[in-house]
Amino acid sequence: MTRWHLINLPVYGPGARRPCAAVTGAWFDWEALRLKTLVLGRGVRGWRTLRAEAALIRDDAVVVTDLRAIERVPRRLYRLYQAEDWEGRPVQDADRRPVGRIRDVEFDPASGRILTVWVSRGVLADIWQGMVAVDARALAPSTEGITVVPVGHAPS
Repeated sequence: MTRWHLINLPVYGPGARRPCAAVTGAWFDWEALRLKTLVLGRGVRGWRTLRAEAALIRDDAVVVTDLRAIERVPRRLYRLYQAEDWEGRPVQDADRRPVGRIRDVEFDPASGRILTVWVSRGVLADIWQGMVAVDARALAPSTEGITVVPVGHAPS
């Protein structure tokens, strides 16, 4: 499943027949390469979030397994989480040549583990050639953005 597929899925409480919310965002822990939190929308006192380990993610919906995992996140934390996200960040190869920008993330819905990161090379290149799929383990943060490195090696 990708982040793109996850956004706008209805969220159901345990045993509920009607959705209580919809997924409006997803935050990933890039060091652990895991889905961390689902954003359920903005409320009066901040954003409502759901810890990923308390969610059963299906193709057609998200089911909350523990209501205590729904939390409110104030604006400053929401902005911090957004700033830590890799979506839209530039990607370069090991020789510092630009590859594109991170466009989407593919993850295993059962475990939350990030599998692949989709890199966009621009609208026209994506239309003609498609986006580039990169193994998530081959990405490392660098001063210029995100660097693609051989799996098991550190960036120089």
